Amino acid sequence: LSPGGAIQLNVGRNIIQTGGSLFSTSSFGSQNNIIMTGNVGQTLEITNNFTDVGLAVANTSATLGVTLTNNVTIQPSCYFNLVRGYLKLDNYNFTAPANRFFQSVFTPMPKIVTSGFGKLKLTGITASSTTIFPVAPLTVNSYDPLTITTTASATTNDYSVRVQRGIASGNIYSTKVINRTWIVNGATTVVANSVGLTYQYNDSAKQAGCTSSAQMEEGHFAGGVWNVDPAATLIAPTGSDPYVVGPFYPNSIDSSFACGNLASILAVDYIIQLSAQKNNSTAVLKWTVNNVISMKQYNIERSADGRHFAILSLSNTNSFNYTDIQLLPGLNYYRIRMIDIDGRSYYSNTVAVLSADHGTELLSIAPNPVTVGMLNLQIASAVAGKMNVIILDMQARIISTQNVQVIAGFTSVEKNVTSLVKGTYIIYGVSNNERTKLFRFVKQ
Repeated sequence: LSPGGAIQLNVGRNIIQTGGSLFSTSSFGSQNNIIMTGNVGQTLEITNNFTDVGLAVANTSATLGVTLTNNVTIQPSCYFNLVRGYLKLDNYNFTAPANRFFQSVFTPMPKIVTSGFGKLKLTGITASSTTIFPVAPLTVNSYDPLTITTTASATTNDYSVRVQRGIASGNIYSTKVINRTWIVNGATTVVANSVGLTYQYNDSAKQAGCTSSAQMEEGHFAGGVWNVDPAATLIAPTGSDPYVVGPFYPNSIDSSFACGNLASILAVDYIIQLSAQKNNSTAVLKWTVNNVISMKQYNIERSADGRHFAILSLSNTNSFNYTDIQLLPGLNYYRIRMIDIDGRSYYSNTVAVLSADHGTELLSIAPNPVTVGMLNLQIASAVAGKMNVIILDMQARIISTQNVQVIAGFTSVEKNVTSLVKGTYIIYGVSNNERTKLFRFVKQ
């Protein structure tokens, strides 16, 4: 296509590319658009990606829309406009640049339908930004968008999202949940607690026992189980049918997410507190439980990466200790899974032991961003001693230093950051002239 001006090509039926390439030599570039304006069901099949030509969906059918029949990518220089109706992905992926993806306000809201395994992928999402993924699991009577909010500590990334009816994986604790699963993935590893997820849902999407307007916690399916992530975080929804709740800032963006009322993801009537200490070449684990009446079994679980855990040992007695005599090289992560007589699972906190002759690791910091005065540091050290905790501003100037005592094993330290002004900081530790990895955090 080589017009003298910008292209606007309205298509009322299907677009099927059987060969060649779809491009324009017009100098108007991003103003070139193909608009799918049918009032019947339409299909979109593009074997080569759009080049210098944008796409708009403005289907006016009340019950039918546009359906993909292969993967489609909008190039970074082009726009995608979701004007009216829906784009149904089925089992294909639709990719577009986040800063050139637009959704019009219409009734009903135009949407991306993810009733199959296809995902909406938006590329180039930067730090300190807000991006709406206008997804829905059904073509009619459903709209469950997910909003991704990135903090200043986030890195530029591409995110893929789909939403489906029901709880996708595993056994969630109760039916006090919204009957939706949002599957969210980042193209590269996400900085812990730097990306927030906000959910929208209608009252008709809830399961039995769920109160749509009550406080919600976020469930994260990772390592084969559901956990509350971030822990101990309850947020009250805003609005009224639809409701909006969030943002939640989980530890990772790599799997399935759900939301529900308090005690819907995991029960809250059990508190399991785990500690770990290194003794020569072994790890001594001890834990406490606030309620053992309904306990059936404890699984002592270990992981090399803090995400994928395997059972190390089983116990059906109330002897709350275990010694691991065969440590893995490097970091060994541990947690306790308690199973009650009804088969429900409850998890302890996660701790770590460093299997080495020397060294100290700063494992994580929380919360991030910091909205109160305390920052929790989790530390694994091969030997007992002191670690100097150092905070820098973004000009690499030392703002704060503090010596903390660490044991040979796992130490949790509270760092007071009340005096810090709002902004972004770097925190790390130094022990025996060895520096830990750096963490970036935001003080709000």
